[in-house]
Amino acid sequence: LLALNASNRYHSAALCAVLHAPLSALSVLPVRRVISRFSKDVDALDVGLPSMTAQAFTCLAALVSSLAAVLFATPLALPVVAAVVIVFGRVVLIYRPTAADARRLVSVLHGPVLSHTLESLDGRVYIRAFGQSTGFEQHAAVLVEAYAHAQVFNIALQRWLALRLEVLGAWMLLAVGLLAVAMRQHAALGPAGLALTYALTFTGLAKYLINYATKAYGQLASVERLTVIADLPDEF
Repeated sequence: LLALNASNRYHSAALCAVLHAPLSALSVLPVRRVISRFSKDVDALDVGLPSMTAQAFTCLAALVSSLAAVLFATPLALPVVAAVVIVFGRVVLIYRPTAADARRLVSVLHGPVLSHTLESLDGRVYIRAFGQSTGFEQHAAVLVEAYAHAQVFNIALQRWLALRLEVLGAWMLLAVGLLAVAMRQHAALGPAGLALTYALTFTGLAKYLINYATKAYGQLASVERLTVIADLPDEF
């Protein structure tokens, strides 16, 4: 409800700004960009941002519950869990802003590729008539290469995160397993098995939490773009 209310306010403000903006301000904004703001960006506020935020909070609750279960079953694992949480926090602080900028870069570079393709198709007769096919092909290759570089960088970031989360999960699992073996004469096997089971879920829950949180953070770019539209000067 909060997200829908905020989306309604942003949509109303942007619509009023566009209707009351002078022609000089609208002349520098392509029609496709304005339509994208009222379709894609509003949909991100209506659907994408609430969904990603809810999923992020769900994964956070599941991750905290699994760590609490591990500590309840093996209290001696507290130093290891604390160290893993600290390293996990540092990894998140490094990854989240970079990943958000990488996703934004992919989105920004995808627009010119699509626009160039549509413009080339619409003006293919004139391109052939003036012999500019080679120039348009070279320009398209440059745009596609830049977009591919951004995609490769985004995938490399995801692999970087996955490797570190796998290492953290392996450390926790090793520590809990060693403690379970060392305390087998003094503790029941049931809590040890419970701790190992929840330790196995750490990597997956951490991945989902970071991915959903990063996607929710990336959806805020739609808010920034709608704010730019809402801040257009008033003609009256």
